[in-house]
Amino acid sequence: MTHQEAFFTSLSGKQIYTQSWQPEGNRPHAIVIVVHGLGEHSGRYQNLVQTLLPLNIAVYGLDHLGHGQSEGKRVFIDSFDEYIDTLDNYVDQVKETRPDCPLFLIGHSMGGLITSTYLLQHQNKVNGAVLSAPAIQPPAQISPLLIKLGKYIAAIAPALPAVALDIKGISRDPSVIERYLQDPLVHSGNVTAGLSRQIQLAMDNMAQNAHLINLPLLILQGTEDRLVNPRGANFLVNAVSSTDKTLKQYDDLYHELFNEPEKEHVLKDLSEWLALHIVGSAL
Repeated sequence: MTHQEAFFTSLSGKQIYTQSWQPEGNRPHAIVIVVHGLGEHSGRYQNLVQTLLPLNIAVYGLDHLGHGQSEGKRVFIDSFDEYIDTLDNYVDQVKETRPDCPLFLIGHSMGGLITSTYLLQHQNKVNGAVLSAPAIQPPAQISPLLIKLGKYIAAIAPALPAVALDIKGISRDPSVIERYLQDPLVHSGNVTAGLSRQIQLAMDNMAQNAHLINLPLLILQGTEDRLVNPRGANFLVNAVSSTDKTLKQYDDLYHELFNEPEKEHVLKDLSEWLALHIVGSAL
């Protein structure tokens, strides 16, 4: 296994951290790009890396603006398009290095929203996508009144810390919570009002335009997820135009499916789906 780290400059002039894990030997059968969630970073996906490398699948990841080792104000953004443009830049870079490999996106939580929004504009660049607990709809406990109030707060003070994350809802494994809280690259504080508003606008956009997505899609969702609304996964699988689409629901599991006690089951489902679609992409 070869691990590489690098930076590139985003359209807004910020340095974006990237890393990749390459299997030993000849060219990989496929490439996945991990699109991480809110407040975290690309280095938190070692379970995924350790599962995919033995299958001769290369894993790439970037830290979003304001996340991990990338530049930018923490968990703040002026426009959700900045995430999309940065991901598109990175996809182009990866495709240049491996033009002969099928490429898949794996987006988790807010990364699932970034990935699905990216697909609205650039799905011709990838062979398929996996969405893990995608942030398609806000958590059920966030009322419409609170969403409306957030709109005005974001307009007046977008950098104001506003929304607290339910950290205990990340995983049922206490060691995962402990590592999350001790990770210096994780932002476990409140999310800014500006980013919260941009996420809501992206959710609204997805509600109106999800039908434009028509590539192979796997959606993974825990039924006891408190950080996103599990109904969002049901909405998305019904709304997209893809003929090749699968929703896997996991009873009692929380938000970070790759970090739950039952992660091996989830990773097996993911691996089998990728293997099937890598073969299909090569035909």
